[in-house]
Amino acid sequence: MKLLRLIVGIGGLLGCAAASAGVGVWSGQGPFGGYVYDVLQAAASPSTLYVSTRSGIFKSIDAGASWAPAMNGIVGSVSYGYPLALDADVSNTLYAADSTGHLYRTSDGAANWLQTGYVLAPLALGVPQIIQITDSPGSTTRIYVVTYASGVLVSNDSGATFSARNGSGGSSLPAGIPLQTIAVDPADANNLLAGTAYDDLGLGPDVPSLYRSTDAGATWTGVVTLAGGGDSYYGSVTDISFGNGSEVYANIDGTIYRSANSGGTWAPASGSPNYLTTVQADPALANSVYAGGYFGLMHSSDGGTTFTSVAGAANGLTPNGSDVATVSRLVRSGANWLIATQEAGIFRSSNFGSSWTGSNNGLDATNIRALGMIPASPAPRILAGYGDAFRPSP
Repeated sequence: MKLLRLIVGIGGLLGCAAASAGVGVWSGQGPFGGYVYDVLQAAASPSTLYVSTRSGIFKSIDAGASWAPAMNGIVGSVSYGYPLALDADVSNTLYAADSTGHLYRTSDGAANWLQTGYVLAPLALGVPQIIQITDSPGSTTRIYVVTYASGVLVSNDSGATFSARNGSGGSSLPAGIPLQTIAVDPADANNLLAGTAYDDLGLGPDVPSLYRSTDAGATWTGVVTLAGGGDSYYGSVTDISFGNGSEVYANIDGTIYRSANSGGTWAPASGSPNYLTTVQADPALANSVYAGGYFGLMHSSDGGTTFTSVAGAANGLTPNGSDVATVSRLVRSGANWLIATQEAGIFRSSNFGSSWTGSNNGLDATNIRALGMIPASPAPRILAGYGDAFRPSP
């Protein structure tokens, strides 16, 4: 457990709380930072950002310099991060799902959230079914969700109702296989890719980890099958990213796979780094792809054959001066880049990734495990133990 010492008097801390919260209302006072699952950027306004965290959804209107909660109307509790999606065609429209399985929509940039009317109840032990929400480019009403037990679902009415898009017969997604990732080709809304969540079913043939549909989910074909020794193995597909032209990249079991024909055929990238968590292709440059993980952020300009470091402990992607932060997601707008991390919050760069600094003001997403107080003069000091033993935190 890491300890962060806050040189602040208990009276001053309570004074801050009283100033920002009313009777019966709690407000976060830090430590700021924490586990950030995803970060989204509004295309029409690059300084507007949204993040999904262990503590819910936050918004920034100053390119990540400061953050504020954006949860008004969402009533479900936090489980492992809210699935969050931004409409590519209407920048103030977003979708989210809570731990009770309710789906929400906002049309005012997350100032207010309303339930769409659709509910996909959690499984036994409270396991949420809605794992990811994905916008369909070119439509202001169509979204997809991938689920733990119900495959791929599509809505054509802004999330009010959904129907299954799992194929049929020999051209279908396998029943009983949990999914966790779906991506829609920005150049062809009928071209979908869906990836499985890790599991091991026992004896039987290996199951594809990555599936493709060229008819918006009416039929599916397995396109990547990992060799698991014939025990019904399939991998964990945590990220799929369409790039320049017909390039597509996917993170499957921590390895980058690349397709040069819009997802038809795939091969592992020979220079793929280990312990990979996210992969993001550059839509403007051929063979350009970023890989994030426990090593920080790396970049390849040759389709994944070789990689060089972009962000690590040496140029500021560290919460404690030595250990590199684990990357969850990257967004870029000109010289301004933003990295979401696991346990270490948000990092910003204003020079194309040459140097990085933490930017977590107002981002209350730390995983506090214990509190203590040390008597001191003129005021006591508060100790907060937080973070994860396997990832660096401040």
